[in-house]
Amino acid sequence: MRLNKVAIIGAGISGAFLAKQLSTIAGIEVDVFEKSRGIGGRMSTRHGEGFSFDHGAQYFTLRDENIRKMLSPHFDDVLKVWVTEGEKEFWSSAPQMNSLAKGLLQGANVHLQCEVSSLSRAAGQWVIHFKDQTSRGPYDWVVSTAPAPQTSKIFPSEFNGHQDMRQVRISPCFAVMLGFSEKLPSSLPVYLKPENAIVGWIAQNNSKPGRNQTQSCLVIQSTNSWAVQNLESDLELLKTLLSRESEEILQIKFPESQYSSIHRWRYANTESPVGRPALIDSGLQLIACGDWCLGARVEAALLSAQSVLDHFKSLR
Repeated sequence: MRLNKVAIIGAGISGAFLAKQLSTIAGIEVDVFEKSRGIGGRMSTRHGEGFSFDHGAQYFTLRDENIRKMLSPHFDDVLKVWVTEGEKEFWSSAPQMNSLAKGLLQGANVHLQCEVSSLSRAAGQWVIHFKDQTSRGPYDWVVSTAPAPQTSKIFPSEFNGHQDMRQVRISPCFAVMLGFSEKLPSSLPVYLKPENAIVGWIAQNNSKPGRNQTQSCLVIQSTNSWAVQNLESDLELLKTLLSRESEEILQIKFPESQYSSIHRWRYANTESPVGRPALIDSGLQLIACGDWCLGARVEAALLSAQSVLDHFKSLR
């Protein structure tokens, strides 16, 4: 079974971690394809008017000792503890959330704005076809780290993980980003998980390590249930509703924002995961992995990628 050339679909934390670790194995060439303009997936950072926002994952944990050990080289520069609550550490990347994925993919063959449409197989290898009618290949193995609904559309019907992917439920979320030139009152918490039907999370991203402490970068995320009900509603209206609801929760009137935006995450929080680290079809040499295999956490994405790495190591 050949393992010389691997394609990874998705430059989120699963794809970045796997690409980095595979690059340390002699004789394996890796290409990473990402449909967006940037790296990070749901650990993305949005920039605008001098402000930056972690509008996806707000923090992550590092409970697994193996993952912690593998990421330890990044503790001094990229990985920082944002908040500590008892024995629980809320980690962040510095200077922005996608810095970890960027660091892992430094020097890798990453192809941005390449949206995969399908795969075709010839002589036991895979060719990847893109929405712009171009193609790349051949590859011995293809690993998709995209959310289950997207991976299911890309992978051929013969893939043995389709039934498992159909059971996965991933709920949406809206993220509002507000940038203020003046600091918000110091009495406000750096983050809050309100018991609210509309707003699920409020955080001052400028409070994170490595950020500009002279400005205020507020991220407001909706609850998943509210996002389901309003998934196709007007985004400007939803931005206003989430902002006003947050003012009520915080009991404050926001100053005029220098930057405001809203992002719709169609696949934000895994409600029903697969229940095992990855879906591996050794016969077809196709793998589906990501946080949705194990849960909704960043660490779940890392553990999923680690299981794929272990599988490849067993083939050498």
